[in-house]
Amino acid sequence: MRVSIDGLILHGRYSGVETTVWRLVRALATLGADAPEITLYAGRGFRAEGLGEAIRVRRTFFRAKRRTLRVLWEQLRLPVRARKDKAEVLHCPAYVMPLQSPSLMPPVVLTAHDAIALARPDLCRRSNVSYFSRFLPKSVKRATLVIAPSEAAADQLVRHAGAERENIRIVPWAPGEEFTPVSGREKQAAREALGLPERYLLFVGNLEPKKNLVRLVRAFVAARLNREFPQVLLIAGARAWGWRRVFGEVRGHGAADHIKFADYLDARALPLVYRCAEALLLPSLIEGFGLPVLEAMACGTPVLASDCPALVETAGGAALHVAAEDLPSLREGIERIAEDAELRAELRKKGRARAAEFTWERTARATLAVYREALETGDGGTA
Repeated sequence: MRVSIDGLILHGRYSGVETTVWRLVRALATLGADAPEITLYAGRGFRAEGLGEAIRVRRTFFRAKRRTLRVLWEQLRLPVRARKDKAEVLHCPAYVMPLQSPSLMPPVVLTAHDAIALARPDLCRRSNVSYFSRFLPKSVKRATLVIAPSEAAADQLVRHAGAERENIRIVPWAPGEEFTPVSGREKQAAREALGLPERYLLFVGNLEPKKNLVRLVRAFVAARLNREFPQVLLIAGARAWGWRRVFGEVRGHGAADHIKFADYLDARALPLVYRCAEALLLPSLIEGFGLPVLEAMACGTPVLASDCPALVETAGGAALHVAAEDLPSLREGIERIAEDAELRAELRKKGRARAAEFTWERTARATLAVYREALETGDGGTA
């Protein structure tokens, strides 16, 4: 099977969606005799290290960082390029697809990771709300099949983007193989190498409103004042929309001594930071999946997560859940996971078992099954 994949999102520093697209492409290429023939479209300057020779990379004349150029290419040139490359299936793994007539394209598999911009526009940049309002509803309706990473994401797509549930296939993400537990001696070496606090609770993710970080800071300050536990809070992630408010909240509480910030963590450092943490705190207001939950669990790190549907689904009963918008609930959860070593040990055991259920090989094979199903329909879309 010949599959063309739109990889223009693969530029700059990878976070959740970019990471999943990159890992999926790599996993598809390692399926041996079952692997499809893949052509990956990427921007100028894209580095293909680690993809091997099984994937043909075609680069555009421009760097894909600029959304306007990327959108124009995806809408106007991608269908032409896919036809020239004789693609039997076109995979658009980042929310949108070309909106030309389906007859001009091969069958299209669209991955829509969530519909947060439509469900909670108050938590997103106006430019993102405008972009997804214009393209996401039309894309989910025109695609031959839609992949969502969770039932929660599928529900968002149906309720807020007008997707047909019968056209959605659930294919969850997975933690990378580098997310594994280590010994205490190795943890200490990592702390020293990265300058990590001796004891800390961890947040991982972009600093943006949907992550509920202002409430996390307030709850952590209240919990530490109430119980005086020794752990500090380490907030690790790139500064995204609204990050200044999070920093301001820390300054306003005079909490700089026990709330620390780390910038974006690369693929080498991130597993080390998970392993050394006493727990991951992920109090998101809304998500489409919750990859940090599985990454932490795979490293043997207990997880406290909000009760938003995607995180409850991803955790599968192996995390401590709190009400996302209830400050006392979040404070009490932080106190419990900071002080109760037996609870952390129980969550650590459950979490490792839960994370083991997810692998990128399974994700790749499930995606391949969706490609085959789309090819069997024999057309380029449903509209």
